[in-house]
Formats: sequence, C-alpha cells, structure tokens
Amino acid sequence: MSTTNRTGIGAKVRAVFASTTTELTMADICTTVGAIEKKDRMRAAWATRDLVKAGYVSQRGERLHSRYRATGKKQPERSRRTPEELREMTRQASQRYRARNPERVRALERQRRKARAPTRRPAAQQPRLARVGLAAANTPAKARPAPPRAETVAEFLARGGRVERLQTAWEAA
Repeated sequence: MSTTNRTGIGAKVRAVFASTTTELTMADICTTVGAIEKKDRMRAAWATRDLVKAGYVSQRGERLHSRYRATGKKQPERSRRTPEELREMTRQASQRYRARNPERVRALERQRRKARAPTRRPAAQQPRLARVGLAAANTPAKARPAPPRAETVAEFLARGGRVERLQTAWEAA
C-alpha cells in the first residue's frame, strides 16, 4: 500500500493498520495518528468504520469496547486518470444520459434555443412597487408645516401656572 500521495487522516489510519497486527482501540488509533481535536477524532473514527465496511479491518466488540485489527486484505492502488480519459468518460456518460432520457434532452435543447429575455425590463413591465418607488424618488418633497409656537414662561404664569425651582447639588452646599 502506498500512502505517499495521501496525507489526510484516513491515509494515516490506513497506514497504522498496514504497519501493525495488534488489536487497537479507537483511542489508540487517534493517539497514533495524532488526532487531538474532536473533528480529527471523528474523521479517524469514520475512516476506521469505512475500512471495516470494506473488509480491510475487522471489528471485535461494540461501541466503546470495540477493538480493531487488520485483516490482511490488500487495498487496491489508487489509479489516476489522465485528462483525456476523464473527457472520454464524460462523453460516454453524456451519451448514456441522452440515450436514456431523449425527451428531457429535447426539452433542454428547446429551452437553450429560446431567445433570452433582456436583463432590464421596459418601464411598463417593471413591478408596480418599483415604478411607484421611482416616481416617489423623482417627486419633490413638500414643505413641512412649521411646528406650533412654544409657550413662554410669562404666558404660562399669566395663564395661572406655578413654577417650582428645584435646587441642584452644587447650590445645596
């Protein structure tokens, strides 16, 4: 197994099982791969579960009492595809889709051929609120009426009001 081009926690977990034949707990696995933070411990647990499902690792026990051991099954080498191979795969997938969904493909092609609507609508087609907002923005504001005149102290006293004067902190001394 080659892990030179894989650097994630999953690759580290695979390398741990490739290098040891003893049973490991999840705590042992996390310590070995250096998973200290919670998200890294979760990733190590997910990678271990994936290896168990694939048959590369066997699990004994459940939940907190689980122990894991490598089964000895070899993992296939990861193959890298060239850009030409990827283009060919995409072309073949497109052909398969077109063969399976001819009606859907025709409908999509009709939509593509339709003329696109202009991005800006004429004023008559704009939503009403937008037209009202534009009209309001261009309308000059009305002059505001003057606020009512305030009453003076002399007028208040002439009307029969009483004025009380409260002392401040610096006048009390």
